[in-house]
Amino acid sequence: MKKSNTDQKRDSAGKIDIGTIEDGAIVEMIALEERTLVIKEKSIYEFILADQIDPERNSPMIPCNIQSKIIDQGSDSEIVSKIFLTAKTLFKSEYLGKNINTNKLLELSLEILQEIISLEKEIKEYLIEESEKITNTKVVESKNYNLFFLRS
Repeated sequence: MKKSNTDQKRDSAGKIDIGTIEDGAIVEMIALEERTLVIKEKSIYEFILADQIDPERNSPMIPCNIQSKIIDQGSDSEIVSKIFLTAKTLFKSEYLGKNINTNKLLELSLEILQEIISLEKEIKEYLIEESEKITNTKVVESKNYNLFFLRS
């Protein structure tokens, strides 16, 4: 039986580069129910195969894989290590039993990680803005003091 163009494209061998060189090396890949996470030293990517999106292989326009950076911190990050990689180590069915959905626990851990990284970024931005405003206020006070001093 002759394969369709879509089947030929998806069944053929290929090479995949995930992320950039700046992201560092791939440390680990974690398969969840709907997606695969690629943990690199400085980032985390979501990796999805075309057959996960289009299992019937109806659309030849879908690329063989789709990847997107979901977190701009990776295994080198203390937050990633403490939250997500620790959860990955602890939330195993051998430890928790077969009745616990460990994939769901990992998904929730990933959501928590994303929220904490977002909060961390907002805190840093706030502190920078606060520091700039304090510096600008001191300059204005200094200028006002000098003007007052010159008038006397």
